[in-house]
Amino acid sequence: MIKNEEHILREFGQEKWGGLLTKWENAPCGVNDVRNWECPPDFLHACLVKNRLMLMSTSESFDYYINLIEQALLDGCSRHLVEIGCGYGSVLFNLIGRRRLTYESVTGLEYTQQGIELAQNLAKWHDYDVTIGKGDFGARNISDLAIKPGSDFLTSYALHYMRDSALALRNLIRLKPRRVLHFEPIFQHCDEQTVLGILQQRYMRINDYNLSIRKELEKLANSGEIEIIKEIPVIFGANCLLPASLLVWSPTS
Repeated sequence: MIKNEEHILREFGQEKWGGLLTKWENAPCGVNDVRNWECPPDFLHACLVKNRLMLMSTSESFDYYINLIEQALLDGCSRHLVEIGCGYGSVLFNLIGRRRLTYESVTGLEYTQQGIELAQNLAKWHDYDVTIGKGDFGARNISDLAIKPGSDFLTSYALHYMRDSALALRNLIRLKPRRVLHFEPIFQHCDEQTVLGILQQRYMRINDYNLSIRKELEKLANSGEIEIIKEIPVIFGANCLLPASLLVWSPTS
């Protein structure tokens, strides 16, 4: 299963976000209702919490995940927040709705047109002061929107779809972020000594997810271009075969 542009546009633009957009146009509602359409809230998942398997409902696992992201962002907020690969805004709007983060501006960038339209509709429905626009890790400027230097950047299960993580990370550096927080599956964090870790690596290979995010960050750190501030391997996974790690870094100049 090759994760090329055609596949991503079909999986998300047409099938996932496109289907949700059509449903929303017929029955406008809030972001959590849309998320419930995406996956029933009482559906049970085999989740990975601090390397321990736990059964959690969709709503429980999502709340746990949002808590993790919120706590990471609260640890030294910038004045501006940008999420790249925001989809229809499921994570972004839930963070805003809690009203604990006090950013002066919030921006969501999404690759698919259907995701952009649905996120814009939801921002208007909630009356959130959020700018939604096109974002592409592979583009030199990532977005045509004016991104404020010194912003906090967030990626959540988005960068691992990018085939060239070295290009994506250098494009991020050009935007002069204050810090970048990645909640992404990291191949090197899968424990090769356990059956579950081996299955995780196999799952990432079969699904053609990016396997080099950590290696590329390490190269940038070794060359003095970035500083890796925090690294928490396998922090959480609603899908135990695809857990996210937390990596936080900032440019050195």
